[in-house]
Amino acid sequence: MAAATVLMVAGCGVGDTDKAAPPAPKPKQSASATAPPQAEEKTRDDVVEDFRYATKDLAQDFRDGPVEPQNRHCVTNLAVLTRTAPERSDLVKVVHSLEERGWKLLMPESEIRPGDGSGIHLSSGPWRITIGGGPVPPELKGQAADNLGGIALTGNRRCQPPSPLLQPPTKPSHM
Repeated sequence: MAAATVLMVAGCGVGDTDKAAPPAPKPKQSASATAPPQAEEKTRDDVVEDFRYATKDLAQDFRDGPVEPQNRHCVTNLAVLTRTAPERSDLVKVVHSLEERGWKLLMPESEIRPGDGSGIHLSSGPWRITIGGGPVPPELKGQAADNLGGIALTGNRRCQPPSPLLQPPTKPSHM
């Protein structure tokens, strides 16, 4: 899943392509303004914000990849391009930042390795995410500009069928 996934997601030309560092997490209205949402309350936007927060020191270019509109609330494909190929210590920092925001690592930390394709698995409530990072493969360097690496996140939660109010009208059966 390493940088190839990062660039496939990032190279789609869809979504956010901020060149500046990702913004800080948005403040909450309650007294616990700095606390992240409880795991069972996380929305897709919260997952995106958590990834932005976790990669803010590494990201050169943040990308929110394409997702089918009917599953937008329960699936995410995110990527950041990095100036250098992420090292193990970079990925461990990303994991620790996600843990600060309520994510649980589903594997031993000793198994975190950049560029090996195995992925880093975390969960928060109903969300499951996989993160990977590594150097940009030679065949995708044209999509990466002067960035030499990247980190990708794919995630999902159980999708409920869309509300009947959001579904297109059906044709009457007598037609």
